[in-house]
Amino acid sequence: MTCLFTHDDLDGVGCAIVARLAFPDDLVVRYCSYKSINSEINSFLDQLQEPVKIIISDISVNEETATRLDGYDVAMYDHHPITVRRPWMTIDISGEECGTSLLARALLPDASAAIKSFVDSIRQFDTWQFKKGTDSFLERLDALHVLVGHRGFEEMVLQSLADDEPFTIPHFFEIAVSHYFEERERYFEKKEKDMVTTDFNGYKTAVVFAERDISLMAEYVFQKHPNMDIVAVCYLPAGVSLRTRRDDIDLTDICRQRGGGGHQKAAAFYLKRDAVGKAVDVILG
Repeated sequence: MTCLFTHDDLDGVGCAIVARLAFPDDLVVRYCSYKSINSEINSFLDQLQEPVKIIISDISVNEETATRLDGYDVAMYDHHPITVRRPWMTIDISGEECGTSLLARALLPDASAAIKSFVDSIRQFDTWQFKKGTDSFLERLDALHVLVGHRGFEEMVLQSLADDEPFTIPHFFEIAVSHYFEERERYFEKKEKDMVTTDFNGYKTAVVFAERDISLMAEYVFQKHPNMDIVAVCYLPAGVSLRTRRDDIDLTDICRQRGGGGHQKAAAFYLKRDAVGKAVDVILG
């Protein structure tokens, strides 16, 4: 049996698709957040009753979990700066790769042109190598994932790739995606109107509260307020996602100090339980 633990975003589902192509008959996929990855893996190991190959993609584990995994057949592929390192980890922080592209290189070295095209689409989106807000195919691909969910997206893409055809969004879903974009624009406008500004670590920071399209929400705020150093998007349960356009700000370091992580210009962390309690006291006090 092979079990894939992958992130719960578009890059994570791209990893799942690559793994299903590599292991079509014997694969278990578990989608995880940064907050749940370690508990998910340890729970899985606690109940394990047969030999297993474990693959971790587009997400990383802490030192305690890594030490436990040292005794298993395991491989990890990630593109985020991390402090925990093992020989079974493949880490590329060049900014040119994503989890999907790293996993495809390892599992599908002789992939078809259609698979390579799909993998590169995910790579370009996840590394932000496209013009934002242009209603591009890459943004539409991400919107489709939001609309149909992990498994629906997997099935749609796998059916196309099985026929060795480049993946295109079916006409019906193109219409749904267009409506989604229109609604998203209204959502961004509403959230931006409720924005507050503050000083965070010495940087002028815009704070918005949004539950979806985190990166594009931040990009929308930057377009409206280019003088901001950082945009902080707060979402439940107690998550804070940071974005910056400045080359001299390292959000990875800022978030790592708070138990999180990510990239230099895009990183996140979760508030500690006591901090959440204080916030509730302020709101209800």
